[in-house]
Amino acid sequence: MGKERSSSWYDAAFAASSLYAAPYNEVQVYLPLWSASAALISYLNIKSILDIGCGMGHFAALMYDRHPEVRYCGMDFSEYAVEYCKDMYDEMEFYLSDAVTDKISPDFDAYVCQEMLEHVTEDLQVIAKIPKDKLLIFSLPRFDADGHVRWFPQITDVVQRYDHLFTGLTVSPIGAAHYLCSGYRL
Repeated sequence: MGKERSSSWYDAAFAASSLYAAPYNEVQVYLPLWSASAALISYLNIKSILDIGCGMGHFAALMYDRHPEVRYCGMDFSEYAVEYCKDMYDEMEFYLSDAVTDKISPDFDAYVCQEMLEHVTEDLQVIAKIPKDKLLIFSLPRFDADGHVRWFPQITDVVQRYDHLFTGLTVSPIGAAHYLCSGYRL
């Protein structure tokens, strides 16, 4: 099991890896996850989303290409990632914020946490900041890694940790590495 990392650690990681700067359609390990999330957003006719932990904007770019009618806003605690996103995607909104310590805006139809919750020890507190009755779409890993403070080998592990926070929690395997989860905040 890994440990929680600082924003400066992520700044350095984002700057050092070509994977983070690659177009979303070249990041095959996450593309099925992002595609399934976008399809769910479209199916539910969601008009606006806040992407909590947006990283380098891969999901933002996918949403812009596939569903430009959805108002997208991304937040991340990595200054490097937020500045990169602002430079790359001027048609979308991005801001610097730490989901663990800062408030989360109630002004969105739905919220997304792709590859974020497993990196923070206070995941339950982050979820608790999502407004009541709002949809949260989130992903979780099925594997351990250096930056993961937790991972979920079985669907029952996900349900045990998060079910009490949602109405209608769904957990679906996406490939061998991830779960795509969604539910409405209680």
